Amino acid sequence: MLSGFLMGRILFVKKTPLTRFYQRRVSRIFPAAYMFVAVMVIVKILKSYEGGQLNVNLLPSMKGTAAACLFYMNYYMTFGGINDVGIPTTHFWSLCVEEHAYIVLSLLALLCRRTRVPATFALLVALCYCFGSLMVIGVREDWFVPRVLWRSDCHGGSIIVGAIAACLVSRVRDLSSSQLWKHGGTIGSLFLVLAVFLNLRMVHPALSYTVGSGCLAVAILFVSRQTGSSRFWSFRPLAWLGTVSYSLYLWQQPFYATKERIGVGLGLIGAVLAGLVSYYLLERPARSYLNSKWDGPARAGQRAETGARLDGPSSRSLDPRGESDKVACSL
Repeated sequence: MLSGFLMGRILFVKKTPLTRFYQRRVSRIFPAAYMFVAVMVIVKILKSYEGGQLNVNLLPSMKGTAAACLFYMNYYMTFGGINDVGIPTTHFWSLCVEEHAYIVLSLLALLCRRTRVPATFALLVALCYCFGSLMVIGVREDWFVPRVLWRSDCHGGSIIVGAIAACLVSRVRDLSSSQLWKHGGTIGSLFLVLAVFLNLRMVHPALSYTVGSGCLAVAILFVSRQTGSSRFWSFRPLAWLGTVSYSLYLWQQPFYATKERIGVGLGLIGAVLAGLVSYYLLERPARSYLNSKWDGPARAGQRAETGARLDGPSSRSLDPRGESDKVACSL
């Protein structure tokens, strides 16, 4: 939901070029994910040696490893591969849902930029499709979680709701003086509490992923425009936690899978340490390197385009309609 809000702002509000959008996603997601998979495969191979001999039955599953590397782990497990993963990458199902949703959002953004289709309308159509799939497949599969909620076409709606909230937030500035908006903090907090309640396991999945997602979107819509909310989200410990959260997400799974042997406390410490090492030694350096390589040509192109624009008015200064003056003023 929150990632959908962020991607919605990037794609539909700021209208970030799709090339830059994909470059940022690749530099953020791929290096850390592939390093995690590589380490898990190596550990699995080392464990497959028994008494100095290789036990081929304990080797990592090639299909499961490919599903993790190519980001279709959720569908791989949904269609029967849940018992043939081989390495602790079952949590990649949620990463796959996000990546698939980002592709859909980028395609919708491209559609809206090339046509006159409103962003909110396009997102609502995609949301209806996801919620419709959720209901049809949920009833067919008797709401068995791996076969329903791990699918991108069912779970992706919660991310699209966040993108819709981002589009709506950008249009509510003219309502800031209304009486309803003055109580936005209270209203948003109430909807946030309701969203948390509906996303607990005590309610039916159909309710939590439809009404619950809607309540969370309304909460973001109201709270994001409150003065104190920006201070809350810029609180340094919280901002730092958000920065390292991806690496923590990746590395918690192997420790969670062994919590019965090593204990919850030791597993938590190990997961945090592994996640921090991954972030500071791999994710952040790799992302900085890739972004700097990709931003170099883009910045050069921007400088060339700026220079061409600056040279443009002089070449058209004799235009009797004064078009050159308009260009100069626009700069």
